[in-house]
Amino acid sequence: MAQEEAQKSADVVVTTEKPMTDKEVTVPSPVLEKEVTPTVASEEKVAPETEKSVPVREEETVVAEKVIVPSPEELEKKALAEFKELVREALNKREFTSPPEEVSIYGVPLLQDERSDVILLKFLRARDFKVKEALTMLKNTVQWRKEIKIDELVEAKAGEEASEFEKMVIAHGVDKEGHVVIYSSYGEFQNKELFSDKEKLNKFLNWRIQLQEKCVRALDFSSPDAKSSFVFVSDFRNAPGLGKRALWQFIRRAVKQFEDNYPEFATREVRNSVTHITLIQTSFSQ
Repeated sequence: MAQEEAQKSADVVVTTEKPMTDKEVTVPSPVLEKEVTPTVASEEKVAPETEKSVPVREEETVVAEKVIVPSPEELEKKALAEFKELVREALNKREFTSPPEEVSIYGVPLLQDERSDVILLKFLRARDFKVKEALTMLKNTVQWRKEIKIDELVEAKAGEEASEFEKMVIAHGVDKEGHVVIYSSYGEFQNKELFSDKEKLNKFLNWRIQLQEKCVRALDFSSPDAKSSFVFVSDFRNAPGLGKRALWQFIRRAVKQFEDNYPEFATREVRNSVTHITLIQTSFSQ
């Protein structure tokens, strides 16, 4: 019996020591697979949320496609309407230099008819359709015209120097599209007698303004499609050298004056150092 008990005890010991073998150590491997399973399940739960976000993006795209961008013509029309309203308020408040019924520009009364719209559009374009800036420019132009007494200047008789001035700047026919051509010969500025002092320079400037105003008043402002601008041809052949600094400063000031008070009247500018009047005659129709 003692041997049998001892044998049973030995069997128990063997049974107890058996889980410690190398073969039994690999048992936890299936447990690791079970632990991975919740991770897969969590990924499956995230997937439906991602699918639900897709319709939201599609809806946003549809809304963006419904945005209507105004055409350039519509933007121009809107800016003109705003500009006219500001001009009307300024006239009523007498913010211009003259009573409302007397304010005109280039011989056209402001806000009286479609001709005024064509002129106001020129000021808008010159200021990139910034309405308030265009209004300031218009006010400054009206003020400038009053200061130089433009109406009297237009009616003034030409002085003795007119025949010489006409060698420098002439309105010469029209181009193939119907735009009036104004030709300037800077070589004539070499004439020392005409430009010997400031007084003579001012006489030339007044004559040049008179010519410009007469040409502008002869334009057709009846509609936006009418030819209401010029082609400017500048001939720099034999022009005075840069050493005549005072003369060129005067010319730059004069050009700036025209740009500020006759905006958007140049449909095209041609500059050539070898251009001659005979080339102009053959290039443009009479």
